Amino acid sequence: MKSIAQWEVVQHWDRIAELLMPVLARPEADNTLEDVRQFLISGGMQAWHVDWRVIVVTAIQTFGSNPQAPTKRVCQVVFCSGTGMDDWLEPVVTHLKAWAQSMNCHCLRISGRIGWKRVLPDFHETCTTLECEICPR
Repeated sequence: MKSIAQWEVVQHWDRIAELLMPVLARPEADNTLEDVRQFLISGGMQAWHVDWRVIVVTAIQTFGSNPQAPTKRVCQVVFCSGTGMDDWLEPVVTHLKAWAQSMNCHCLRISGRIGWKRVLPDFHETCTTLECEICPR
């Protein structure tokens, strides 16, 4: 899995957009393609790819009233789209857990279709959201 730096988003935008279009076309998607582009360029979201077959978009969310000492940090998988999940799911999750831990996140969280529960057994269901603890608070 390779990260796409903020300054690389414009250069790779056509590839990123092509991979994101199926997930952003779903009725539950809250952002437009242009929204995601701006979040990636500004650093509000991060993008990752696996051989340009898979795109993962994450965002770090902080909770608590003091931004210098948040009560909780969550690495949220905002979008994930691609083919051949059996080949990439385990290494992607392993990579994201390590990265989220390096970012002082307490958990890795994904909200999405219920099918994620079947393929992410280390995660537990919280409503329709799944999360995996990384570092206890």
